[in-house]
Amino acid sequence: MNDIIRNGYSFIEKECQKGFFNCYLSSSRKLDDFNDYNKSEKEIGSSALILMNSSGKNKKNGEIISYLAKKSKRGKFHFYEDGSLLPDDTDTSAWTLTALFLKRKLSTNFLIKAAKNFIDNVDQNGLILVYFEPCARENRLDHVAMTNVLYLLSLVGMDKQAKPSLNYVLAKLETREYLNGSRYYYSPLTFLYFFSRLFDFKDFQQFQEIIKNQLTERPSPEYPLDLSYRIMISKKLGINCENEINLLTKFQADDGGWPFDGIYRFGKKEQYFGSRAITTSFALKALET
Repeated sequence: MNDIIRNGYSFIEKECQKGFFNCYLSSSRKLDDFNDYNKSEKEIGSSALILMNSSGKNKKNGEIISYLAKKSKRGKFHFYEDGSLLPDDTDTSAWTLTALFLKRKLSTNFLIKAAKNFIDNVDQNGLILVYFEPCARENRLDHVAMTNVLYLLSLVGMDKQAKPSLNYVLAKLETREYLNGSRYYYSPLTFLYFFSRLFDFKDFQQFQEIIKNQLTERPSPEYPLDLSYRIMISKKLGINCENEINLLTKFQADDGGWPFDGIYRFGKKEQYFGSRAITTSFALKALET
C-alpha cells in the first residue's frame, strides 16, 4: 500500500502547475469517453478539492495553498479563475475555506466572519443559495453544495444558524430524492460522502444509521470516484470494504494516477467536469483514511 500511495502523490505532484491543476470536460461519465485535449476554462475548484483531500505526503500542498490564497475575495471564491464567467459561489467557497482552515492557514476568527456570508445568503425560505447575491445569473439550490456549506459552518459551531438548509438536506436523504442527483452533482454517492463528513461533529452522528442502511442497499460501484466515496463512508461506519479497496487499487495506472472520472456537471447540460488529478486525490484519501 505504501508504494500505491507514494506513486499516487508523485502523479499529483507532476500534474501541479504552481498550485493550479487542469480540469477537463467529457460528454459522459464513461471512462473511455474522456479526451485530455478537452480542457475546461481555468478554474480553482480542482486545487481546492485536491488540497482538501491531500495528506502531508503531498509535497505540493504549499504551492496549492499559495495559489488559493491569492484567489480569495474576503472569504469568497468563484469556480473559474476568470471571475466574469460565474459569480462567487458558496460551494467552491466552502471547499476552499474548509481546506485552508484544516491546513491551519486560516484563523477561527476569519472563518467565523466568512461563515456569516453564507448564513446571510439565503432565499425567501431561508435556504442557502449556490451563488452569492447579488448576482446577474439566476440562482439555484443544490443539496450537495448545502452539505458542503454545513460542514464549514459546523467547524465554527454555526450550523444551527442554517437550520432550514439542514432540514432541506435531511429531506433529500430521508425521502431518497438524492438518488436522482443534484443540479451540479449527478452521483448519489457524492452526496452520501459529503454528508458522511458531517459525522466529524457530534450533532450529526445520529444520522449514521440511515446512511449505513442506504449505503448497504446499493451494489458496489463501478467508477473510481464512487468507489473512493464508498470506501471512505464505509470506514467511518465500520463496514467491511475490502472488495472496494481491491477494485480501487486495480484502477491505478502505471504512472501512479487514477483514470478520469467526472465529479460535477454543468447544471442540466451533459458536460462532466473532472480530471485524473481529482480522481487520484480522492482515491488516495480513501486508501489513507
